Amino acid sequence: MSDGATNKWEVVASLPDAPSAQVVALRLDTRGVPARVESGIPFLGQGQASRVLVPADYLPRARSILAEPLPSEAELNDLATGDSG
Repeated sequence: MSDGATNKWEVVASLPDAPSAQVVALRLDTRGVPARVESGIPFLGQGQASRVLVPADYLPRARSILAEPLPSEAELNDLATGDSG
């Protein structure tokens, strides 16, 4: 796969605000998928709509990752505390 340097970037997600898009980009990045966020111009009283982009070669992998369910609050707590029972 390409490192994304010369590859076309494709939109994998559109979100209502930049912080949400940053979380999605980080989720992809931690799984080995390069991602970047592009944000539009904010409107008064509204969030700044943002898009998450990945290199085209990584688009199927990114979609697969984003289709996976997020861990529940209980699962996150178990991971944080080391409690597996």
